[in-house]
Amino acid sequence: MVMTIGGAKEAQPTIGVSRRIKPVLVRIKLVDNSFVVGKINIGYETRLSELFINNPSPFVVVFDAAISEAVINKTFIVNKANIVWVLPEEEPDKEERVYQKEG
Repeated sequence: MVMTIGGAKEAQPTIGVSRRIKPVLVRIKLVDNSFVVGKINIGYETRLSELFINNPSPFVVVFDAAISEAVINKTFIVNKANIVWVLPEEEPDKEERVYQKEG
């Protein structure tokens, strides 16, 4: 289901499914020596490393991200095979949010 709010389309979660938003600010070095600085949602995981170990997806989503001063506040989908290292910049946000679609 897709809803339009103020002209923007927003996907709605499946009924009865909750999603925990627990962003961690990170600096990621890629194999081409470039950097991505942004946030990764670790959701129900306790640590950032668990997201990389437990999630079989070959990609990770980095949001509120920048790759230069000219390219900021973007969302990147990064192939894990292109990541050299990930450095957490701070502790996970204390303001976690849990969204649940009531049905």
